[in-house]
Amino acid sequence: MAAPESWTWTPRGVPGLRRRFVRDSRRLDERLEQLAATHPDVVADAMGDKALPLAGFGWSAERLGNASLFWVSGEMAALALDAALDVPEWSPGQLITPT
Repeated sequence: MAAPESWTWTPRGVPGLRRRFVRDSRRLDERLEQLAATHPDVVADAMGDKALPLAGFGWSAERLGNASLFWVSGEMAALALDAALDVPEWSPGQLITPT
């Protein structure tokens, strides 16, 4: 029997939290698609614009599901903040991961 997933903010718990968020986002997308198919006017009104395409959460769920995960401790964050004064300017294109 597999160990239950952790739902806490710990280095070992974050992957489980991400899996849960991605799963729940996909389920919400499925529900939104069902509602849009049966009640398109209601969904369009609720989203604020009848011309707005139903985007849902799938895009963000897929992106989150494929993102790299990094755990940063309080000590690491304090060190980064202290060093930030000496870091040269950078752009998002220089990031080591796309997400």
